[in-house]
Amino acid sequence: MLPVSIPFLTAKVSLFNREDLKEHIIQTLYEQKRFRIIILDEKKLFSSLFNREMRRIIQQTEVVLCGSRLIAWSIRLLTGRHVEIYYPITILLDILGIANEMQYSCYLLGGDKKVANEAAKRIRRSFPNVRLLGYYTNQLKEKQWFDVLISIRKSCPQIFIVSFPNSVYQEFWITKNFSYFSQSIILGIDTSLDVFSGKKSMGVVWDEKRGWKTTGFKIDPIAWFRRLVILFVTLMNKIFHREEV
Repeated sequence: MLPVSIPFLTAKVSLFNREDLKEHIIQTLYEQKRFRIIILDEKKLFSSLFNREMRRIIQQTEVVLCGSRLIAWSIRLLTGRHVEIYYPITILLDILGIANEMQYSCYLLGGDKKVANEAAKRIRRSFPNVRLLGYYTNQLKEKQWFDVLISIRKSCPQIFIVSFPNSVYQEFWITKNFSYFSQSIILGIDTSLDVFSGKKSMGVVWDEKRGWKTTGFKIDPIAWFRRLVILFVTLMNKIFHREEV
């Protein structure tokens, strides 16, 4: 059974709490089905405003979780509904906890070689019941990608975790290669594999999710531009909707 979703702007968000998500994962894998999880951040929402393909991906994805305070505010302003905010690292740890409890198989794709190796070590150490079938860096040569996809399809993991530095490209990549991930829970966690492996500090992640994304000591103007556009579109949508009513 698919979760109830709230449509807003060009996207949607699923009404899920963490316990509901756990039950949905267990039930889906028990029925040998698959579904995809998107953690909707400001990059993905911004992309959906101007890119029809990203809009379609979000609308067709079974579980879309709110990953930003600004997005949660936008939903509350437009619909009056309160939604929980989920950070990719939190969902990653939750799903690994479920996999450890249920002894699910898992496959990792993301980070550089050092990050991928360290993430695999930490999973084996902290989640010993997870059956890690394989892991690869996302920094592969073009001719290597096909072999990696074949390896993933043959291993048929119950949980497939993807971590790319560009969260929008990550979702396009998953969509393009979706046929290789049969009977898997598919989760894109952006750069959170870097956090899990210890390469990136947690504090930086919280700053980024609040919109304080920094490059060195400078505020990232692109991140602020995205936020201003989302804010403007939300307010215009609210104003025109009120006039129509």
